[in-house]
Amino acid sequence: MAKQLPEKWQSLNVATDLGLRGDYPRNLAVYKVKGTEKLGCRWLPSEQEDTRPNKGKNNSGKRKYLFGRTGTDDPFQAGKAAINWCIGEKKKLVVAGAATKFDSSHSLHHYFEIFYRRLCDNPKKKHRAKTDTLNKWNGKEWGIGEQSFSHKSIEDISALDIAEYFLLLDQRGQGQKAKEAQKTLLNHLNKEALDDFPYLQPFRFPVIEQSKNQVEHFTKEEWEKIVKKVIQLSGAQANKSITQKQYLNLEWTDRSIFNKRNWVDFYDCLMLMWFFYLRSMDMPTIQCKWFKEVGVVEGMPTVHLYMEQTKQDRDKLYTEHYRPKGFDCFKRIKKRKPKGYLGFPHYLRKEGEEDKSQVVETLNKMLKRVVDLCHIKKRKVVWTVVRHTCFRLTLEEFPELGGQELIGDFADNGLTSPAMLVESYLNFIGLGKTAAKARAKLKPNTWEMVKGRISLDE
Repeated sequence: MAKQLPEKWQSLNVATDLGLRGDYPRNLAVYKVKGTEKLGCRWLPSEQEDTRPNKGKNNSGKRKYLFGRTGTDDPFQAGKAAINWCIGEKKKLVVAGAATKFDSSHSLHHYFEIFYRRLCDNPKKKHRAKTDTLNKWNGKEWGIGEQSFSHKSIEDISALDIAEYFLLLDQRGQGQKAKEAQKTLLNHLNKEALDDFPYLQPFRFPVIEQSKNQVEHFTKEEWEKIVKKVIQLSGAQANKSITQKQYLNLEWTDRSIFNKRNWVDFYDCLMLMWFFYLRSMDMPTIQCKWFKEVGVVEGMPTVHLYMEQTKQDRDKLYTEHYRPKGFDCFKRIKKRKPKGYLGFPHYLRKEGEEDKSQVVETLNKMLKRVVDLCHIKKRKVVWTVVRHTCFRLTLEEFPELGGQELIGDFADNGLTSPAMLVESYLNFIGLGKTAAKARAKLKPNTWEMVKGRISLDE
């Protein structure tokens, strides 16, 4: 049944006023166009996805809507047309963004020409300095000018690009001095760009240590397998919106931690980690009252988690979910646990001494159990692996968070540091990409071929 519309209106929100379903921005609207009976539509992209020049801002600094036509005077038909129009506009923004990333007028090639011209014009610089600089830039396969990111607009070069490049140098056996030389040249080019980009952040360089093992984490496939198994162990209740009474009536015993209600608690802890990048120390302490619903932000309902304990006395007021379903996750947990502690609330604990409870110990045991049931092999299975997984998979899905512009905010939001993100995750994501590129490029030798089919189970 169609929703009842207001008697007098000039514009209608497609989601809240018309109630149309679909995957589209929640600030999409239809409106009455003066001089015609046909309805128009409008949408303001979030700043993050807006690839228009200057994020679509006019001379006064106000961001402009995108406008379209629906071709109808019926509000509900106009809403459906608006959704299709908006999907098309989003695709155009993505294409435009991809095109502007490789902007020769602001690439490293552009700034190298300026830097090298000034170097050559300086009579105090020796010929050796000039040839060495050219070698750092043009070195076959390893020179900065040989890298794909050198063609990007400089503001789009990410920490992952830099990390991947330094891994290439490491794999080629380049010594510490050679890497320091490349770092110096990149810093010079970054400074050259400050006239065009006054707020350009310095490049973030990784500390590459080949002997360092990457932190243990679950792959995306392993993570999905674990979550599905936990839902199954909860009697298919963990991901449902159940009341506090239904939650308390779930099968539970103090003789074993592996019962349905505990698996619901375990699932809630997994999801809190997934959306808010918490630490092990947070799990016994986190309470429902720490969350605050802040309304619709950039078209999506949002909740902030005000952490009352921060690592190393960082001046951090709150953390928030980057993934869109974080608000829904919180509402589901709040419905069954409307107050008090959220992680195994039946465990007795004293405020300020929550670490003395058995919450983390229980999480470790339950994590080991579900990992065993999923037949997943890891060096060490402890709750911290979940935190590593949440960071790692987010950076794999959204590499831009490793860029100079966003990595600081992402690190602060997860109560960690940009250096930790680079050293623990971005370095190894880059290593995997480099290896994949090598496998695609290198051709097998005839003596490497084995006739017949080989089973992986043999």
